[in-house]
Amino acid sequence: MADYLIESCKTEDFAAYEFQAVKGPKTRVEGKFTLISYTFTGAKGTE
Repeated sequence: MADYLIESCKTEDFAAYEFQAVKGPKTRVEGKFTLISYTFTGAKGTE
């Protein structure tokens, strides 16, 4: 993506997370986890 840099990256071979649905019970999802954080490097006011 133009004007963005990867700020941090985290991966886990196995992770689990419980998602809360609007209606109904929480749903547990298991598998590989990847989190990528970006930072905006372009001119202020144009994002």
